[in-house]
Amino acid sequence: MTYFYFNKLYILQSLSPNDFALGYNQPNNNLIMTIESIKRQNRNLDWFSYELITIDLGENQFINVTERIITECLHNNIYPIIHFWGHGEKDNGIYIWNNNNAEYDCIVWRDLFMYLANINKSCHNNLFFTTTACHGFDSFKQLFIEELQIIPIVGIVAIDPNEEFYVDDADIIFCEFYKTLLITRSISQAFSIVNALKPKLIGKSPYVAFSDIWFVKAYKMAADKCYTKKNVKKIISKNLVCWPDKLKRKTLSDYMKEIEVQRQLDYIHIRNQKFMFDDPKVEKARFDLPDRI
Repeated sequence: MTYFYFNKLYILQSLSPNDFALGYNQPNNNLIMTIESIKRQNRNLDWFSYELITIDLGENQFINVTERIITECLHNNIYPIIHFWGHGEKDNGIYIWNNNNAEYDCIVWRDLFMYLANINKSCHNNLFFTTTACHGFDSFKQLFIEELQIIPIVGIVAIDPNEEFYVDDADIIFCEFYKTLLITRSISQAFSIVNALKPKLIGKSPYVAFSDIWFVKAYKMAADKCYTKKNVKKIISKNLVCWPDKLKRKTLSDYMKEIEVQRQLDYIHIRNQKFMFDDPKVEKARFDLPDRI
């Protein structure tokens, strides 16, 4: 992905009273102070705004917030970045604090992926998403590979996706990431900053994922596994008896050539659907997507 548009950052914060007491919201406060400082120093940033949204009434409030973002994208020409500040668990999802029940609601990873996909549709495949939820990257990667019909998210930065989450790491990473992004408006420079910060981190390094790169990898991996000579031989052996003589006379090489043609046609079809290329407002040049793989 070479570039993307953005003009508003939505910081979705969902923490328990105990989290606040422990100061887990401090990195968000520092992020906001960083943004405010940059805006004061750069008057040409009038086009950019941010909003901190505290979600403390559970999943329903989270859904209402995503619906409002969709409306703003459609009617106010908003190109959003969404930053989720909260907890996540590998085999479950993200946790949304619910004051009414004094406990967390869980939004499973697939449902979160769909909520974000709907926002992505409303801004013409231009959503960028960052998260501090543990296991966020691994969970999205798996969904990305498995759920080919879902519109992808442009990119993901996940902190400590396999281990315990470190607040200090997030404080370092996201202040520098968004500072660089606002000053340079360059996604590549912002990610270079993230990579440069890795030696300073307590936990595992953050992961960066671009949807175009992951799509090509995922499709190629699935196709290569499915269309091996060994698998094709099995299909031929299983169906040869009931095939007409015309098909029986074909060689394995003939079948492999036909399969390769179909493989490329499938790739184009899924690529165009997944990246919304039928939407005239989607800029194809933003994505590094070949016509053949």
